[in-house]
Amino acid sequence: MTLYDKMRKGKQVSLNIRANGRIFRMNWLNSFVFFIKMSSNPFFFVFLQQLKISYMVTIIILIILLILALLIVPLMRDMVKDKQELADTPINKKFEILVSKINDGLFDGRGEVVLFDDDSRSMNLFSDDNRNYLIQFYYSKGNLTITLNYKFFQKELIHKELYQGLRNISVFMQKDIANQFLEVCNKEIIAHQKKVGYDDVRNMSGVQDLFRSESDPTSVLSDVYSDLSLSQKKSVINLMYLIGKSAGDDEGDVEHTVAFSQEVLTLNVLPEDCIKQNSTYGEGKIFEDLKPLDRSVLDMIVLACFQLVGEMNVETPNQIDPLMESCFFDSFSKLGYSVDDIEQLLQKMMAMQQFFGL
Repeated sequence: MTLYDKMRKGKQVSLNIRANGRIFRMNWLNSFVFFIKMSSNPFFFVFLQQLKISYMVTIIILIILLILALLIVPLMRDMVKDKQELADTPINKKFEILVSKINDGLFDGRGEVVLFDDDSRSMNLFSDDNRNYLIQFYYSKGNLTITLNYKFFQKELIHKELYQGLRNISVFMQKDIANQFLEVCNKEIIAHQKKVGYDDVRNMSGVQDLFRSESDPTSVLSDVYSDLSLSQKKSVINLMYLIGKSAGDDEGDVEHTVAFSQEVLTLNVLPEDCIKQNSTYGEGKIFEDLKPLDRSVLDMIVLACFQLVGEMNVETPNQIDPLMESCFFDSFSKLGYSVDDIEQLLQKMMAMQQFFGL
Protein backbone atom coordinates (compact mmCIF):
# COMPACT_ATOMS: atom_id res chain seq x y z
CA MET A 1 0.00 0.00 0.00
CA THR A 2 1.36 3.42 -0.93
CA LEU A 3 1.86 6.30 1.48
CA TYR A 4 -1.05 8.18 -0.14
CA ASP A 5 -3.43 5.21 0.33
CA LYS A 6 -2.52 4.95 3.99
CA MET A 7 -3.13 8.65 4.51
CA ARG A 8 -6.47 8.51 2.63
CA LYS A 9 -7.72 5.63 4.75
CA GLY A 10 -6.67 7.36 7.93
CA LYS A 11 -4.05 4.82 8.83
CA GLN A 12 -1.12 5.76 10.99
CA VAL A 13 1.90 6.67 8.95
CA SER A 14 5.18 7.31 10.69
CA LEU A 15 8.49 8.82 9.62
CA ASN A 16 11.85 8.35 11.24
CA ILE A 17 13.94 11.54 11.59
CA ARG A 18 17.58 11.30 12.65
CA ALA A 19 19.05 14.31 14.45
CA ASN A 20 22.15 14.55 16.60
CA GLY A 21 22.53 10.79 16.57
CA ARG A 22 18.97 10.19 17.86
CA ILE A 23 15.99 8.84 15.91
CA PHE A 24 12.61 10.53 16.31
CA ARG A 25 9.47 8.75 15.15
CA MET A 26 6.65 11.00 13.88
CA ASN A 27 3.31 10.31 12.20
CA TRP A 28 2.51 11.81 8.84
CA LEU A 29 0.79 14.89 10.20
CA ASN A 30 3.61 15.75 12.53
CA SER A 31 6.07 15.04 9.73
CA PHE A 32 4.21 17.41 7.43
CA VAL A 33 4.28 20.16 10.03
CA PHE A 34 7.96 19.46 10.68
CA PHE A 35 8.91 19.91 7.02
CA ILE A 36 6.80 23.08 6.74
CA LYS A 37 8.72 24.54 9.62
CA MET A 38 12.04 23.37 8.27
CA SER A 39 11.34 24.94 4.89
CA SER A 40 11.48 28.36 6.51
CA ASN A 41 15.00 27.56 7.73
CA PRO A 42 17.70 28.63 5.19
CA PHE A 43 20.01 25.84 6.34
CA PHE A 44 17.45 23.34 5.19
CA PHE A 45 17.94 24.40 1.56
CA VAL A 46 21.70 24.13 1.99
CA PHE A 47 21.20 20.61 3.25
CA LEU A 48 19.06 19.71 0.25
CA GLN A 49 21.62 21.24 -2.13
CA GLN A 50 24.43 19.22 -0.54
CA LEU A 51 22.34 16.10 -0.75
CA LYS A 52 21.71 16.75 -4.45
CA ILE A 53 25.43 17.30 -5.10
CA SER A 54 26.25 14.10 -3.24
CA TYR A 55 23.85 12.10 -5.41
CA MET A 56 25.25 13.70 -8.58
CA VAL A 57 28.85 12.92 -7.59
CA THR A 58 27.89 9.32 -6.91
CA ILE A 59 26.17 9.02 -10.29
CA ILE A 60 29.16 10.57 -12.10
CA ILE A 61 31.56 8.17 -10.37
CA LEU A 62 29.39 5.22 -11.37
CA ILE A 63 29.29 6.43 -14.99
CA ILE A 64 33.10 6.82 -15.05
CA LEU A 65 33.55 3.33 -13.62
CA LEU A 66 31.18 1.95 -16.24
CA ILE A 67 33.08 3.66 -19.07
CA LEU A 68 36.40 2.39 -17.74
CA ALA A 69 35.01 -1.12 -17.53
CA LEU A 70 33.76 -0.91 -21.13
CA LEU A 71 37.25 0.18 -22.26
CA ILE A 72 39.45 -2.00 -20.07
CA VAL A 73 37.60 -5.30 -20.31
CA PRO A 74 37.85 -5.60 -24.14
CA LEU A 75 41.49 -4.45 -23.95
CA MET A 76 42.35 -7.10 -21.39
CA ARG A 77 40.50 -9.69 -23.43
CA ASP A 78 42.51 -8.77 -26.55
CA MET A 79 45.78 -8.85 -24.60
CA VAL A 80 45.00 -12.35 -23.38
CA LYS A 81 44.22 -13.39 -26.97
CA ASP A 82 47.53 -11.89 -28.16
CA LYS A 83 49.47 -13.75 -25.49
CA GLN A 84 47.82 -17.08 -26.27
CA GLU A 85 48.11 -16.61 -30.03
CA LEU A 86 51.80 -15.64 -30.01
CA ALA A 87 52.60 -18.40 -27.52
CA ASP A 88 51.32 -20.93 -30.06
CA THR A 89 52.70 -19.12 -33.14
CA PRO A 90 55.55 -16.58 -32.65
CA ILE A 91 55.24 -13.33 -34.59
CA ASN A 92 58.01 -14.25 -37.05
CA LYS A 93 56.20 -17.49 -37.92
CA LYS A 94 52.75 -15.92 -38.05
CA PHE A 95 53.89 -13.34 -40.63
CA GLU A 96 56.63 -15.42 -42.24
CA ILE A 97 55.47 -14.90 -45.85
CA LEU A 98 54.91 -11.17 -45.35
CA VAL A 99 58.35 -10.63 -43.78
CA SER A 100 60.05 -12.75 -46.45
CA LYS A 101 58.52 -10.69 -49.26
CA ILE A 102 59.50 -7.38 -47.63
CA ASN A 103 62.98 -8.80 -47.07
CA ASP A 104 63.25 -9.63 -50.78
CA GLY A 105 61.95 -6.22 -51.82
CA LEU A 106 64.10 -4.03 -49.57
CA PHE A 107 67.12 -6.15 -48.68
CA ASP A 108 67.39 -8.53 -51.64
CA GLY A 109 66.65 -11.42 -49.25
CA ARG A 110 69.68 -10.71 -47.03
CA GLY A 111 67.81 -9.16 -44.11
CA GLU A 112 67.75 -10.62 -40.60
CA VAL A 113 64.81 -10.89 -38.19
CA VAL A 114 65.39 -9.84 -34.57
CA LEU A 115 62.96 -10.98 -31.84
CA PHE A 116 62.67 -9.51 -28.34
CA ASP A 117 62.56 -11.66 -25.20
CA ASP A 118 60.68 -9.00 -23.22
CA ASP A 119 58.01 -8.37 -25.87
CA SER A 120 56.68 -11.20 -28.04
CA ARG A 121 54.56 -8.72 -30.03
CA SER A 122 57.56 -6.97 -31.62
CA MET A 123 60.28 -7.81 -34.13
CA ASN A 124 62.71 -5.93 -36.38
CA LEU A 125 64.02 -6.58 -39.87
CA PHE A 126 67.38 -5.14 -40.92
CA SER A 127 70.45 -5.86 -43.05
CA ASP A 128 74.12 -5.06 -42.53
CA ASP A 129 74.30 -4.27 -46.25
CA ASN A 130 71.59 -1.57 -45.96
CA ARG A 131 72.15 0.05 -42.59
CA ASN A 132 70.06 3.08 -43.52
CA TYR A 133 66.93 0.85 -43.45
CA LEU A 134 65.13 -0.60 -40.42
CA ILE A 135 61.67 -2.20 -40.55
CA GLN A 136 59.77 -2.62 -37.28
CA PHE A 137 56.74 -4.88 -36.73
CA TYR A 138 54.31 -4.60 -33.81
CA TYR A 139 51.30 -6.91 -33.43
CA SER A 140 48.51 -6.03 -30.97
CA LYS A 141 44.76 -6.73 -30.74
CA GLY A 142 44.83 -8.51 -34.08
CA ASN A 143 46.37 -5.50 -35.85
CA LEU A 144 49.86 -5.20 -37.32
CA THR A 145 51.80 -1.92 -37.44
CA ILE A 146 54.79 -1.86 -39.82
CA THR A 147 57.21 1.06 -39.45
CA LEU A 148 59.73 2.11 -42.08
CA ASN A 149 62.85 3.83 -40.70
CA TYR A 150 65.06 5.22 -43.48
CA LYS A 151 68.04 7.58 -43.35
CA PHE A 152 69.16 9.70 -46.28
CA PHE A 153 72.16 11.97 -45.74
CA GLN A 154 71.65 11.61 -41.96
CA LYS A 155 68.03 12.77 -42.14
CA GLU A 156 65.56 10.14 -41.00
CA LEU A 157 62.19 9.20 -42.42
CA ILE A 158 59.74 7.38 -40.12
CA HIS A 159 56.55 6.13 -41.72
CA LYS A 160 53.95 3.79 -40.18
CA GLU A 161 51.29 1.64 -41.83
CA LEU A 162 48.50 -0.10 -39.86
CA TYR A 163 46.84 -3.31 -41.10
CA GLN A 164 43.78 -4.46 -39.14
CA GLY A 165 41.97 -7.73 -38.53
CA LEU A 166 44.86 -10.15 -39.02
CA ARG A 167 44.19 -12.83 -36.42
CA ASN A 168 43.39 -15.35 -39.15
CA ILE A 169 45.61 -13.93 -41.88
CA SER A 170 46.05 -16.05 -45.01
CA VAL A 171 49.09 -16.49 -47.25
CA PHE A 172 47.46 -14.43 -50.00
CA MET A 173 46.68 -11.61 -47.57
CA GLN A 174 50.29 -11.60 -46.37
CA LYS A 175 51.53 -11.23 -49.95
CA ASP A 176 49.04 -8.45 -50.63
CA ILE A 177 50.01 -6.51 -47.48
CA ALA A 178 53.71 -6.90 -48.32
CA ASN A 179 53.13 -5.54 -51.84
CA GLN A 180 51.14 -2.61 -50.44
CA PHE A 181 53.87 -1.80 -47.93
CA LEU A 182 56.66 -2.00 -50.51
CA GLU A 183 54.76 0.34 -52.83
CA VAL A 184 54.24 2.83 -50.00
CA CYS A 185 57.92 2.57 -49.05
CA ASN A 186 59.00 3.33 -52.60
CA LYS A 187 56.85 6.47 -52.75
CA GLU A 188 57.82 7.69 -49.27
CA ILE A 189 61.56 7.13 -49.86
CA ILE A 190 61.54 8.99 -53.20
CA ALA A 191 59.59 11.88 -51.64
CA HIS A 192 62.00 11.98 -48.69
CA GLN A 193 65.06 11.98 -50.95
CA LYS A 194 63.63 14.81 -53.01
CA LYS A 195 62.75 16.85 -49.94
CA VAL A 196 66.12 16.35 -48.25
CA GLY A 197 68.05 17.10 -51.44
CA TYR A 198 65.94 20.14 -52.33
CA ASP A 199 66.11 21.57 -48.78
CA ASP A 200 69.87 21.06 -48.64
CA VAL A 201 70.35 22.75 -52.02
CA ARG A 202 68.18 25.68 -50.96
CA ASN A 203 70.25 26.13 -47.79
CA MET A 204 73.67 25.91 -49.47
CA SER A 205 76.10 28.73 -48.77
CA GLY A 206 78.11 28.23 -51.96
CA VAL A 207 81.42 28.35 -50.06
CA GLN A 208 83.96 26.10 -51.78
CA ASP A 209 84.98 22.87 -50.03
CA LEU A 210 88.64 23.37 -49.10
CA PHE A 211 89.10 20.37 -46.82
CA ARG A 212 88.30 16.68 -47.28
CA SER A 213 87.39 14.13 -44.63
CA GLU A 214 87.49 10.35 -44.97
CA SER A 215 84.28 10.12 -42.93
CA ASP A 216 82.41 12.34 -45.41
CA PRO A 217 80.07 10.05 -47.43
CA THR A 218 80.06 12.51 -50.35
CA SER A 219 83.85 12.64 -50.63
CA VAL A 220 84.03 9.71 -53.07
CA LEU A 221 81.81 11.47 -55.60
CA SER A 222 83.49 14.80 -54.94
CA ASP A 223 86.88 13.30 -55.77
CA VAL A 224 85.65 12.36 -59.25
CA TYR A 225 84.97 16.04 -59.96
CA SER A 226 87.95 17.40 -58.02
CA ASP A 227 89.85 18.56 -61.13
CA LEU A 228 86.90 20.45 -62.64
CA SER A 229 87.03 24.23 -62.72
CA LEU A 230 84.15 26.21 -61.24
CA SER A 231 82.91 27.00 -64.74
CA GLN A 232 82.93 23.31 -65.68
CA LYS A 233 81.00 22.40 -62.52
CA LYS A 234 78.35 24.96 -63.41
CA SER A 235 78.18 23.57 -66.93
CA VAL A 236 77.41 20.09 -65.55
CA ILE A 237 74.40 21.55 -63.74
CA ASN A 238 73.38 23.56 -66.80
CA LEU A 239 73.47 20.36 -68.87
CA MET A 240 71.01 18.81 -66.43
CA TYR A 241 68.81 21.91 -66.71
CA LEU A 242 69.00 21.66 -70.51
CA ILE A 243 67.92 18.00 -70.62
CA GLY A 244 65.35 18.30 -67.82
CA LYS A 245 63.59 21.29 -69.39
CA SER A 246 63.59 19.87 -72.94
CA ALA A 247 60.07 18.40 -72.61
CA GLY A 248 58.49 21.59 -71.32
CA ASP A 249 59.19 21.28 -67.60
CA ASP A 250 60.48 24.30 -65.72
CA GLU A 251 63.55 24.77 -63.56
CA GLY A 252 61.61 23.99 -60.38
CA ASP A 253 60.66 20.53 -61.69
CA VAL A 254 64.30 19.77 -62.38
CA GLU A 255 65.45 21.07 -59.00
CA HIS A 256 63.04 18.79 -57.13
CA THR A 257 64.67 15.61 -58.46
CA VAL A 258 67.10 13.57 -56.37
CA ALA A 259 69.59 13.34 -59.24
CA PHE A 260 69.83 17.12 -59.58
CA SER A 261 70.08 17.71 -55.82
CA GLN A 262 72.82 15.11 -55.40
CA GLU A 263 74.84 16.55 -58.27
CA VAL A 264 74.52 20.11 -56.94
CA LEU A 265 75.57 19.01 -53.45
CA THR A 266 78.47 16.97 -54.82
CA LEU A 267 79.74 19.79 -57.02
CA ASN A 268 79.02 22.37 -54.29
CA VAL A 269 77.69 25.04 -56.62
CA LEU A 270 74.63 27.26 -56.31
CA PRO A 271 71.90 26.66 -58.94
CA GLU A 272 71.34 30.41 -59.35
CA ASP A 273 75.04 30.91 -60.19
CA CYS A 274 74.78 28.15 -62.81
CA ILE A 275 71.70 29.75 -64.36
CA LYS A 276 73.48 33.11 -64.41
CA GLN A 277 76.47 31.62 -66.25
CA ASN A 278 74.16 30.01 -68.81
CA SER A 279 72.30 33.28 -69.36
CA THR A 280 75.58 35.12 -69.87
CA TYR A 281 77.45 32.69 -72.15
CA GLY A 282 74.67 30.58 -73.67
CA GLU A 283 74.23 26.86 -74.28
CA GLY A 284 77.48 26.57 -76.23
CA LYS A 285 79.46 27.16 -73.02
CA ILE A 286 78.17 23.82 -71.64
CA PHE A 287 79.78 21.73 -74.38
CA GLU A 288 82.87 23.94 -74.56
CA ASP A 289 83.52 23.28 -70.86
CA LEU A 290 82.65 19.58 -70.78
CA LYS A 291 84.17 18.25 -73.99
CA PRO A 292 87.80 18.28 -72.72
CA LEU A 293 86.92 16.22 -69.62
CA ASP A 294 88.27 12.73 -69.05
CA ARG A 295 85.99 9.90 -70.23
CA SER A 296 85.55 8.52 -66.69
CA VAL A 297 84.24 11.90 -65.52
CA LEU A 298 81.90 12.16 -68.50
CA ASP A 299 80.61 8.65 -67.71
CA MET A 300 79.53 9.88 -64.27
CA ILE A 301 77.76 12.84 -65.87
CA VAL A 302 75.97 10.49 -68.30
CA LEU A 303 74.72 8.38 -65.38
CA ALA A 304 73.59 11.44 -63.41
CA CYS A 305 71.65 12.79 -66.40
CA PHE A 306 70.15 9.37 -67.09
CA GLN A 307 68.92 9.23 -63.47
CA LEU A 308 67.42 12.68 -63.98
CA VAL A 309 65.56 11.52 -67.11
CA GLY A 310 64.23 8.49 -65.24
CA GLU A 311 62.93 10.59 -62.35
CA MET A 312 61.24 13.10 -64.61
CA ASN A 313 59.45 10.26 -66.42
CA VAL A 314 58.62 8.26 -63.30
CA GLU A 315 54.89 8.21 -64.09
CA THR A 316 55.62 6.49 -67.43
CA PRO A 317 58.80 4.49 -66.69
CA ASN A 318 58.55 2.40 -69.86
CA GLN A 319 58.12 5.40 -72.12
CA ILE A 320 60.50 8.38 -71.92
CA ASP A 321 59.27 11.64 -73.40
CA PRO A 322 60.55 11.71 -77.03
CA LEU A 323 61.76 15.32 -76.73
CA MET A 324 63.74 14.60 -73.57
CA GLU A 325 65.17 11.38 -75.02
CA SER A 326 66.26 13.22 -78.16
CA CYS A 327 67.87 16.03 -76.15
CA PHE A 328 69.69 13.50 -73.94
CA PHE A 329 71.28 11.62 -76.85
CA ASP A 330 71.96 14.79 -78.88
CA SER A 331 73.71 16.45 -75.94
CA PHE A 332 76.07 13.55 -75.32
CA SER A 333 76.72 13.07 -79.02
CA LYS A 334 78.29 16.55 -78.89
CA LEU A 335 80.55 15.17 -76.14
CA GLY A 336 81.63 12.19 -78.26
CA TYR A 337 79.08 9.55 -77.21
CA SER A 338 77.12 7.41 -79.67
CA VAL A 339 73.83 5.73 -78.75
CA ASP A 340 75.70 2.40 -78.52
CA ASP A 341 78.28 3.94 -76.16
CA ILE A 342 75.56 5.10 -73.79
CA GLU A 343 73.67 1.80 -73.90
CA GLN A 344 76.86 -0.15 -73.15
CA LEU A 345 77.66 2.17 -70.24
CA LEU A 346 74.18 1.71 -68.78
CA GLN A 347 74.35 -2.07 -69.18
CA LYS A 348 77.74 -2.12 -67.48
CA MET A 349 76.38 -0.06 -64.60
CA MET A 350 73.33 -2.33 -64.20
CA ALA A 351 75.58 -5.39 -64.16
CA MET A 352 77.72 -3.82 -61.42
CA GLN A 353 74.63 -3.02 -59.36
CA GLN A 354 73.41 -6.61 -59.59
CA PHE A 355 76.86 -7.96 -58.73
CA PHE A 356 77.23 -5.81 -55.64
CA GLY A 357 73.54 -6.11 -54.74
CA LEU A 358 72.88 -2.38 -54.98
